[in-house]
Amino acid sequence: MNSRQNPSMRCVGEYPFGKSFCGVHHSSFRIHHSPSAFVLLEVLVSLTILSVSLVMVLQSFTNSMKASRHSRNLTVATTLARGLLEKWELTPPPKGESRGDFGLLYPGFSYNVNHRTETVDYEGVPRMVEAGRLVELRRVSLGIWYAPERNTKRDAPKKLLQVETALTGSERFTFGARISNKIGFED
Repeated sequence: MNSRQNPSMRCVGEYPFGKSFCGVHHSSFRIHHSPSAFVLLEVLVSLTILSVSLVMVLQSFTNSMKASRHSRNLTVATTLARGLLEKWELTPPPKGESRGDFGLLYPGFSYNVNHRTETVDYEGVPRMVEAGRLVELRRVSLGIWYAPERNTKRDAPKKLLQVETALTGSERFTFGARISNKIGFED
């Protein structure tokens, strides 16, 4: 077929020995792909997207488990701190710095407490100061710590809670109620 037979075809070049390769239109140089090549490329792209999304889901699951564990430990620490403070309202801890743990019921949990007394300066109340009827204020600084049972470098003890409070010397219960309920008395 030559360019005279089909006017849309024109001669685009020659071979080295003078033969022309007319009849090849320049726009007909198209690469024809087989359908299986596109399928393979689509499978590779979809596998990449799937693997990235799977990694993100697993990472999200791991983070939510860590947050749940921390929330549980913080709730336990808050409950333990409340129990200690209620106990110390009746029988205060020893003055100064002390440490302790919560035994076998709460393994891994421990506390440190700094207890000091302060005399409150009541301005304008000279008669009560002279009579010595003012009550000292007991300052308590309580820290709750948690160290997992398998204590590695990564799982070093962590401070979960710090409470700064003051306990007054006023009684929560009357003396009669304490006797009848055996509150604050050693057996």
